[in-house]
Parts: sequence; structure tokens; C-alpha cells
Amino acid sequence: LRKLENSWEHTIGCAKHRAGMREAQGRSARGAIQARMELGSCQLRHAQVRSVPRGSARGA
Repeated sequence: LRKLENSWEHTIGCAKHRAGMREAQGRSARGAIQARMELGSCQLRHAQVRSVPRGSARGA
């Protein structure tokens, strides 16, 4: 497993996102789409943090 050079808070937020996405899918299609969009931006943030050189990822 590759370590994410990300803040611990964001890692926790990401886990909450996934849980929320499952919940939303159970509730409604619209909620699932919203959750998927949010998760997409979450993954985009991960990609940006990964592409940043080591050391400068602090506070990202």
C-alpha cells in the first residue's frame, strides 16, 4: 500500500465520503449522484497532492 502524503483529517474525510456514498445510494438516485460527484472531487484532490513534490504537501 502506498502511503498518502495527505493530512490525516482528509483521509478520515475520505472514509466518511465513501460511507456517505453507500448511504446515499440506499436513499435515492439523486443522493448517490451527488455523493459520487463529491467523491470525484475528493479523488481529484488526492491526485493533486500526489503530484506535488515531497515536503510541499504539508497543509494540502
